[in-house]
Amino acid sequence: MTTPEHPNPGESPTGGSQPTPGAAPQPGAPQPAPGAAYPAPGAYPAAVPGPYPVPPQPAPSPTLAIVGLVTAVIPCTALVGLVISIVVLVRGRRGGVPGRGLAVAGVVVGALWLVAGVVALALGAFGIASLVETCADLGDGVHYVDGVRYECNIG
Repeated sequence: MTTPEHPNPGESPTGGSQPTPGAAPQPGAPQPAPGAAYPAPGAYPAAVPGPYPVPPQPAPSPTLAIVGLVTAVIPCTALVGLVISIVVLVRGRRGGVPGRGLAVAGVVVGALWLVAGVVALALGAFGIASLVETCADLGDGVHYVDGVRYECNIG
């Protein structure tokens, strides 16, 4: 099927002029009619700022730094808070994320809780080893040594 040719190739069937394919539109020229041919990609000039300025972007909030500090303060989530606070510090170096002081506090508090947890585990393991050794020396039964009661069941 062929399309009928229009008597004036520069005009659209509605009477307006049609843009030449691949040509850049002239400033102040009317826009093509709906359904008219569009220029080839890249034919338009670079965008010129319009009469309305771009609204400024809102400043980033220190929410992530606050979350890092709060989770670092809670002993059972201190490791998570430490990681979040480190992420905030790394982002802050690249783009000026607010909350740098909160992130530093989160790193310090999270690290202190982490060290305290490791020390508590080490002392607990030492205490359990000491108890097992004492019961091995005393044998089965209830024993009082220096005012401390030991119940040993070695089986």
